[in-house]
Amino acid sequence: MIVLSEREAQFYEPTLREACISITGPTRPVPLLSDRFHAVLRIAFSDVTEQTDLPGYLLFNEQHAETILRFARGCHDLDRVVIHCQAGLSRSPGVAMALCELFGWNGVSANWEKSHPLLNTWVRKELIRVGRATLPQNSESL
Repeated sequence: MIVLSEREAQFYEPTLREACISITGPTRPVPLLSDRFHAVLRIAFSDVTEQTDLPGYLLFNEQHAETILRFARGCHDLDRVVIHCQAGLSRSPGVAMALCELFGWNGVSANWEKSHPLLNTWVRKELIRVGRATLPQNSESL
């Protein structure tokens, strides 16, 4: 698993069988990514941790989580998953930590939270909550 910023992701060229989870804000344009990715999931939500009435903001929700989980289940035979958000500091590390925990994937070390202090804890918690409720108990074998 690799976590990148949007800019880094635009220059990234897969060398293995790789998929990409491309996270943008609801009003941001989708970035151009390599056509060498086996699959790309484009998903849009804001980098917030609670509901807000401000225009243009969208809190990560159960539908976002279910979409990411369906996509991740299809990545079990790939070599790597690349996850990016705008800065690569908050939403994408939150998704990465949750997927590693749910699927037993490599990529997140014991001190990941310390090395990513800005990670979006709401995204991580909500993705884990939905994953535990919907995935088979032995999801590591998926």
